[in-house]
Amino acid sequence: MAALRVVVGALPGAGVMTARDALDRAVLMLGVVSVVSAVFVLVHGNFQLVQIRAAGLVVALVLGLLTVVAGWLDEPTLMLAAGAGFLLAAAVQLALLAGGSSGLLGGNASTFSLWLGLGVGLIAVGMVPRPEVGEETSVELTEPHAHEAP
Repeated sequence: MAALRVVVGALPGAGVMTARDALDRAVLMLGVVSVVSAVFVLVHGNFQLVQIRAAGLVVALVLGLLTVVAGWLDEPTLMLAAGAGFLLAAAVQLALLAGGSSGLLGGNASTFSLWLGLGVGLIAVGMVPRPEVGEETSVELTEPHAHEAP
């Protein structure tokens, strides 16, 4: 046991988060949510929170993958395009629901809500101004030392 060393403290570079990284992760997660929502095609009954059929499956997968690529590449134009696609799908779903059917997309009000949330989230993140790589400052997330007053 005496031979084991315990490292106390933060590793160099640990806990450093940039604004660009946080935005990219947010977009990646929105894309993952869309792709994972495609699982509701297989769910029926009480646990079918979102109703998705064939055309809705295409919307969820294609726009979800576009969103993942946008976050991976840190490309605001792709984020806005995916957001616009989700908003368009939500508008079409709302129009179909107002007409009294789930129509081509085969969704329900929950599907509309999901796509509306994804679209608004992507538009919001895509419109955030990004600092240039050279002028971006890092914020180190550390806890104050015990001997320092808050």
